[in-house]
Amino acid sequence: MLTDGLSQDSVRQPSLGLQRSGVSTFVVAIGRKTSRRQLHQIASSSHNIFRTSFRRLSNVVRSLARRVCSNRGECVIQNGTEIK
Repeated sequence: MLTDGLSQDSVRQPSLGLQRSGVSTFVVAIGRKTSRRQLHQIASSSHNIFRTSFRRLSNVVRSLARRVCSNRGECVIQNGTEIK
């Protein structure tokens, strides 16, 4: 999930439903106006939370792609670059 602010809805129950179904959830928080509590409720692990700025977002995307793809084999990201 990508966010730049506070959710107006409850995030806890939908996130728990995904996690109970075996989905690993990641969250990318852009800027400083995000809730640490909500981020932890959304992410399936504290290691799955990334905080960044719009300027550095592409670095986080590469890092996240490497992390997700390392569990799945090969992945191809937006520009056709393979991540192994």
